[in-house]
Amino acid sequence: RAGNGIPIMAVVWSLALLGILSEVFLSGRAVKVGQLVIYLGMGWACSFDMTGLRLAISAVAFYWLLAGGLAYTGGVVFYVLDKMGKLSHAHGIWHLFVLAGSICHFVSIIGYVR
Repeated sequence: RAGNGIPIMAVVWSLALLGILSEVFLSGRAVKVGQLVIYLGMGWACSFDMTGLRLAISAVAFYWLLAGGLAYTGGVVFYVLDKMGKLSHAHGIWHLFVLAGSICHFVSIIGYVR
């Protein structure tokens, strides 16, 4: 609401629009890499106001949120390895990172709303 909320929301929606337009009008491997970067940027957009976020929620919720973001981001390595066919079971490992990130975010939000 206050602080950098509006600019962060503008960045996220701009990246979303860029992702939609790239999906509709472009094709090829470079586009997929670009979209992956867009998705990571959308996920980490809140880091533009990390101090405000830290002050808005409890320390425990903040660190669970951060852990979830790191889990999702770490999983990208295995997502890319899967797409390249470089690592056996990389897709399953990627899903484990997604699951870990989801659990971390769930714990963060539950702690915040209680």
